[in-house]
Amino acid sequence: MADVKVISSSIVQPTNIDQSGRAKIHLTPSDLHLLYLDYPQRGLLFPKPDPETRFISRLKTSLSTALEIYYPFAGRLVKVNNLEDNTVSFYIDFDDALGARFVHAVAESVSVRDLLQPDGSVPDFFRCFFPSNSVKNIDGVSKPLLALQVTEFKDGVFISFGYNHMVADGVSVWNFFHTWSKICSNGSCLDHKPLVLKGWFLDGIDYPIRTTRKQGRFRRTKPSEIRRK
Repeated sequence: MADVKVISSSIVQPTNIDQSGRAKIHLTPSDLHLLYLDYPQRGLLFPKPDPETRFISRLKTSLSTALEIYYPFAGRLVKVNNLEDNTVSFYIDFDDALGARFVHAVAESVSVRDLLQPDGSVPDFFRCFFPSNSVKNIDGVSKPLLALQVTEFKDGVFISFGYNHMVADGVSVWNFFHTWSKICSNGSCLDHKPLVLKGWFLDGIDYPIRTTRKQGRFRRTKPSEIRRK
């Protein structure tokens, strides 16, 4: 088992922390099917940088700027209890944006060689280098929608992240990571594409979607099932 020591854990907010003007994101039926799935987690391995670069500080500062562009990652999942028909609704909100969790850790006994096994196997302690183990999408009501962990090894650095699937898919996450990398390297990313959010509700489908919980899953409530006063 790798001896991982957490140096710090903090919340990084967007450069402009006032996101109250952003429109909330209503979740589609396809989104709601993912509520009880774990956060997807990914990571990248890098050579160990020169300590003089103060790379942890640079990563956090550039992350704040990147979150200004990809602001949904700084939002929160909100659950609404509809008492009139005993259903619940979910949406992503940006009032008082929580920001992303940033964890800085050190594993002094681990080297890159320990991770790159010759037979291609993954060591059991590898999960210690990820920030969102066993976190489910529905946990986004109390946990950040994006978490990152930077773990320093003897001769390398592993940057990992876990994200809520309610807020992004894999393509969007890698676009975010690419933009963050450019900002960290150059101080800005002038060629990034503006973030465009579009509703994906079919015509005739009203929102917010009201759901009921059944056998550990949420299912959409049909209009005929809603008791109207």
